[in-house]
Amino acid sequence: MTQPRRSHPIIRVNTLLLITLCTLCACADEADVGGGAGDGWILPDAIREVSGLATDSSGHLYLHDDEIGQVYRLDPATGTVATVAKIHQPPYRADFEGIALLANDIWLVTSKATLHRITDGLTLSNAVVDSTVFKTGLKKTCEVEGLDDFDGKLILACKTNYKKADENAVLLYRYDPVTQHTAIFLRLKLEDLGQKSFSPSALVVTERKVYLLSAKQRRLIVVDHAGTLLATHKLAKHTHPQAEGLSIHQELMFIADEGSSRGGKISSYPRFKNTFPE
Repeated sequence: MTQPRRSHPIIRVNTLLLITLCTLCACADEADVGGGAGDGWILPDAIREVSGLATDSSGHLYLHDDEIGQVYRLDPATGTVATVAKIHQPPYRADFEGIALLANDIWLVTSKATLHRITDGLTLSNAVVDSTVFKTGLKKTCEVEGLDDFDGKLILACKTNYKKADENAVLLYRYDPVTQHTAIFLRLKLEDLGQKSFSPSALVVTERKVYLLSAKQRRLIVVDHAGTLLATHKLAKHTHPQAEGLSIHQELMFIADEGSSRGGKISSYPRFKNTFPE
């Protein structure tokens, strides 16, 4: 894969605005996320398989590639993407499926539930680093896809469950970086979500809610911390062909999609705060 330069201009495009709330029920066949005009960015060609998304306190977006340990920073104000750090050079290859920011550190997770910590990653620029590796103990439990930070812990989403007892559930786990202990965070029954199947590709955890994104089912599901379904949304296929990343910052929600032959895309919903009040 051709590596991008340190800083890249990106193309800003109109992508979406329309969001209609479907409270306590599944949406109809019509898509209600991505059906109108709004804001977004087309990423450089080298970042085609964008697979995770996180936002710092200043509103900068952090993203990573699906196949290599390389992290980028998007500045929405200037419209540039810069390389933050590479795990080794050439970059370490693995199936990376999520990113989270905890204190000044950047965390990545692989589909095999292995965590990589880039210490003081938020202070880096175009750096080549070593990562500290942590085993969550979930390798035989599920395939992981989705990572977020909440209350000083890391929350991991299971995309595919390996145990028969879990085949009709969506599992979220909490990992404590201090004690290195993993415990169940939420166990959601598919029937309670109004879904026959649901394979998370990203998640965001706030003080009151959990947002679960699925590229396969093209759904955005919102539950509270007790697991009660609050809303279900259908993503427009033409706007979100492969939604792999999700992040929230203040009144904005961001969704990252892989590209087909060119760079991936990040879409922004400016009316997020009015639609999903916390």
